[in-house]
Amino acid sequence: TDIIKQRLAAINFLGYLTINSQPAVNGVRSSDPVYGWGPRNGYVYQKAYIEFFVSPDQLQVLIDKMNHEPEITYFAVNYKGELKTNTIYKEPNAVTWGVFPGKEIIQPTIVEETAFMAWKDEAFELWSEWARIYDRKSPSAEVILDIHDHWYLVNIVHNDFQDEDGIWRLFDLEIDGDLSRSLFCYLLSLSILLAPFFLYTTFKCIQHCMPLISRTLVRISNRLRPIVQTVSKNRVLGPAINLVVRCHFFVIFVVLLMSDQLIRKLLNPFIPQHATKKHLSVINVGDAKFFRLGNHHRHDPPKSSKSFETEKGFKRPEYSLSMAHTLCVASKLAYEDVDVVKHELEQAGFDIVSSFKPIGYKNVCAYVVEKEGDILLVFRGTNPLNIQNYVTNIDAGLTEIFSADTPMGKVHKGFWDAMGATTTTHVQEEETRIHLELSHTSLLQSIASAVKATLQIMRMVSFNIFQNVVDPIDASWVSTSEVRYHSLYSQAETWIMRVMQERSETRKRLFITGHSLGGALATVFLAKMIQSKSPLIPYFAGLYTYGQPNIGDEAFGRSFGPEITCKIFNHTFNNDVVPRIPYWYSPPPGTLVFIDAAYKITIYPPDPNTNQPVPVRPISYLHLSGILNRHVIGRLKQETSVRILFRLLLPFFINDHFPSDYSDALLSGDVEWIVVGENEGGNEEKDEKMRRYHV
Repeated sequence: TDIIKQRLAAINFLGYLTINSQPAVNGVRSSDPVYGWGPRNGYVYQKAYIEFFVSPDQLQVLIDKMNHEPEITYFAVNYKGELKTNTIYKEPNAVTWGVFPGKEIIQPTIVEETAFMAWKDEAFELWSEWARIYDRKSPSAEVILDIHDHWYLVNIVHNDFQDEDGIWRLFDLEIDGDLSRSLFCYLLSLSILLAPFFLYTTFKCIQHCMPLISRTLVRISNRLRPIVQTVSKNRVLGPAINLVVRCHFFVIFVVLLMSDQLIRKLLNPFIPQHATKKHLSVINVGDAKFFRLGNHHRHDPPKSSKSFETEKGFKRPEYSLSMAHTLCVASKLAYEDVDVVKHELEQAGFDIVSSFKPIGYKNVCAYVVEKEGDILLVFRGTNPLNIQNYVTNIDAGLTEIFSADTPMGKVHKGFWDAMGATTTTHVQEEETRIHLELSHTSLLQSIASAVKATLQIMRMVSFNIFQNVVDPIDASWVSTSEVRYHSLYSQAETWIMRVMQERSETRKRLFITGHSLGGALATVFLAKMIQSKSPLIPYFAGLYTYGQPNIGDEAFGRSFGPEITCKIFNHTFNNDVVPRIPYWYSPPPGTLVFIDAAYKITIYPPDPNTNQPVPVRPISYLHLSGILNRHVIGRLKQETSVRILFRLLLPFFINDHFPSDYSDALLSGDVEWIVVGENEGGNEEKDEKMRRYHV
């Protein structure tokens, strides 16, 4: 072991839990102090082999490499007895033997399938016994049981005992790649640490050199002014240069609109692939866990014996923690490609064949899916690499809206317009297509019709490019004519009604959800349902949003009646900045569900008398946050290296916005308090005047 301990340490660093190994030996004396054994005057031989536990994903990568190495044989088995091997024959494979005077060749160590399968039972039982030392719900027990339930026991033999490095080359390739990634991360971290120093130095240099810089700029300006005046007055050069400058900025904006797909292509080598061979989104690359199956399913706690109807005009929030977690994961999943969404939903038992539908309208996306009578309408949040979504976000003016009976207050214009009209817009075919007529009756008509068709094509291309810059479209989710001409609201309502009618004998419930921008769109969808008196209202069972921004004024927050607001739940995780902006807006309608860094969940229903929602507290800068928070530190060992990198590079109030923190908190946390009559949600200090109901 001393001979190869550095290589074993490197392999363990890569995630292989080694338990047994030996190096290759090509005939050393039996009296050798390190390798020797047996009678004197003999020679000892060894094939290099290694045994370890490894995750299924890493095993598959390793198998792909071993299949190209003819000298390597391997066995891999999980606790269920599912065996993977490339050996054809059942005979034992001697990995240690000795040749001694006057004796037959001695083979004290062999590898063969029967012995390996027997050792499998003992090896996995050790994990079970180890887990019993800890509390069943402790993180240590969960990690150990996860290894027992999912990992593989692997034995690898390199059959060329003359090749001392053969078996290690399998892992050296991985080590080189890991060193490259580590070097990249180190240089990136170093540049971030040095950036403030360079900025400060640059600032001081500019400050001290400002008189010289000013004089230099004045001289350059004086030299250029007559040239610019001459060019601007020229009837040819002036318009030409003006056109070039305009086209320059136009092209830059077009490139920005395409940056989503371009940047994803550049990042693909660094982002792991999903089982569908698609790369994960930047939002979820730090935590690729979606629906948890088996023992991870959680149930709602029993309701308190205290009745909340004692508060005059107060209707108890119809909150479901298990549904909150399911909808949060569905919102997190919406950031992925459609193939990934369908795969994960199918694995979780949703009806993909007859109920799933991805929906797109301009630059916003959603999907509909059903499971056991529960219909989910899930809106996608802001894609950080897609400037089209920011076009929707920055259109932050307020527009006044009305229902058939009363005004509903003012709402964020960008979010409201993004949902589209409540009725379907019928587009004539000639509005989306051009018809070209070519004539070859004579030479003149052939040339004239060709020129006319060319002008039509050029006009269509230039007009459509301009239209897609002014009114950008995100066709990465759904690439049909519906994306531009059929509003998201009308598409979703039509499809949901169809799903409900297909199995009318089953009781249906409609849940609407979304994270970030998706949460704002989910609230707008419900507002449009109320505005248009949608036939979906009787089926409405809940609106659950996660990290959604403020979207309207006080009147909009109060416009939803108690029978609706008792089903609306806006989740805010700790110092997430998005639910606190725009700061001049009022909080969205419904109940505030605040989750602190310890995953403690507190519910703040709207004011019983005014139906005014409770605002979340400001960001806390005077408390230890981010990687300085003890609760976050305790969870770091369970997080991926990419997620930890995000925590180091991004401010704590941005890190708290990731959907993974919301889903993990709702899976692990519990509702501890329902607070009534509070002016602000999420305060850590106790207010003696507020009314608390323990759950």
